[in-house]
Amino acid sequence: MMTTLKVLLLLPFLLSECTATSKLIEKAIFVSSQYYQHHFATTVVWSENDSSYVEEYLRNFPGCVVLKPLKTDQDDNTINLFNEVFGFRQTIFFASNIHDYENFMKVINEILRYPILFILVLESAVEGSAELREYIKVTWDNDQGDIVIISADNSNEVTLSTFYPYSSGICRNYDPVVLKRDDDLFPAKFDNFHRCPVRAIVMQLFPYAQVVRDNGIIVGIDGQDGAIFMTILNKLNATLQVTAVDNIKPFGEKVNRTVTSSISDLAMDKADILIPSFIMNQKRYSKAYASHVSHTIDIRWIGPPRRNVLSWFKILVPDKTRVSPIHGVICVLFVTVSLFIQKLKKHLTSRDNHVLIYSFLIFLGQPTKFESKSSLLNYIFALWIWGCFIVRIEYQGDLFESMQRTSLEEPFASLDDAVTKVDNFGGMEVFHDLYKDSHLSKNYKILQLDENSRYIQRILDGERFLLVTDMVMVSQAVKNKIQILNDRRSTANICFFMRPGWPAAKSVDNIILDLVEGGFIDYLLRKHEHEWNIKLSFSEDPKPKALSISILGTCFWGLAVMWAICLLISVIEIIRYDNKNSRNTF
Repeated sequence: MMTTLKVLLLLPFLLSECTATSKLIEKAIFVSSQYYQHHFATTVVWSENDSSYVEEYLRNFPGCVVLKPLKTDQDDNTINLFNEVFGFRQTIFFASNIHDYENFMKVINEILRYPILFILVLESAVEGSAELREYIKVTWDNDQGDIVIISADNSNEVTLSTFYPYSSGICRNYDPVVLKRDDDLFPAKFDNFHRCPVRAIVMQLFPYAQVVRDNGIIVGIDGQDGAIFMTILNKLNATLQVTAVDNIKPFGEKVNRTVTSSISDLAMDKADILIPSFIMNQKRYSKAYASHVSHTIDIRWIGPPRRNVLSWFKILVPDKTRVSPIHGVICVLFVTVSLFIQKLKKHLTSRDNHVLIYSFLIFLGQPTKFESKSSLLNYIFALWIWGCFIVRIEYQGDLFESMQRTSLEEPFASLDDAVTKVDNFGGMEVFHDLYKDSHLSKNYKILQLDENSRYIQRILDGERFLLVTDMVMVSQAVKNKIQILNDRRSTANICFFMRPGWPAAKSVDNIILDLVEGGFIDYLLRKHEHEWNIKLSFSEDPKPKALSISILGTCFWGLAVMWAICLLISVIEIIRYDNKNSRNTF
């Protein structure tokens, strides 16, 4: 009788506990069935103690599940392997105490790169919002925002709640918000930051990003990518907080066995986003959250300006004039006709009248006595005198004009040809990956990010270096002076890199995608490139250049050549005169 009485007294409590359990599981099944995608596995996590809640959930959930009991002695390799195979894309956690939940959140925070959908089922009864705030704080401290908390109070009333970290003028708001029947259980929480800050690392790289200061305080970011980022902040209603400036090591270096770099700073939660955007590659993709491709860049090889060659030759043939071949033809024709007339009418011309010598002396402007009884030959020599005047005037004009121009060497025919004609070649490490399987990889000189612009200036100054670079960094004024190879040109995708697991990364990515589809990013890039080129063109002050000593020296080279020719003719005349006198003596 006493045993029967005890069972009757305990029956209401057992029934109420069973009812509460059913309500919790019903809500958990409803949320996961409505919002989780059934073609993906749902990860079910609980503590290592047996849980009747988990058993009931597994019996009633219609989707595919992966069981992941939480163990205190579980190593990181096991978690990483589980994440690679199954992942935590959509997870439901049955928490019996906050300690187990905190341990689990810390573990997955180290390995997750993308935000996940999370359902938290509290097995113990919850009274008031203080306990919920503790769970919410653990959730937000471990970079999770898309969460639905299912809890029941002592009266078996089940409640669905979530939180909005940026709301009511508070940037870390842990207050639970009860979800109603018709509410979206996973709403967009990061479309409005309510003037809360976004932490950014800025690598000042002109013309991509330059910090703007007012009284020593950073108030904005200028440049192509800076303008895009400030537009994103404006759409998010967020403020700017720069945590580091001028860390120009995107990949990182080991200092005291610790990797220090901009990408590593994102992984270590020192910032939320990296400015400017960078080329997508496997190394960066594995460490950070990469946005959609914002734009592409043109990658080209550039070389030094073509050098001036054959300066001394300008005195003899003024820089490839169009009439120089005609002059040669006229000279040959004149000498041929004159010699023919002289030979045809020997009785009218003196034997001492040497047509070749006298015509050359007239060409040089030397006083010459030429006697002939042939009117035709005299007429031809008169025309020759006038022709020499015209040639001399034209030559002086061509000579002056050629002094102002440069005779340039042949341009690089190809990349392989250019490599043999320069002292060295190289570029940034990210471009080295494009040529790692070619013969160029062996002698490729890797440059730091901040060295790229300096090498462009050094190439402009004439250094024999071949650089592979993003053409955005080369202004139009520089493009007009250097050599740009069409060989081995390529394009690369550019995207913004964000902190892995950052809850707002998806919202930022959606804004970037909208800006790309609307053509706004393309407009910003063209606008800043145009303004940059105009600013540089106004900063240039073209000044007339005086003749250099090397060019002026070509005049003396020409005089020396003429003197040598005259000396040769004089020697020939002396030898001829001596031979003539010797024959007359005998």
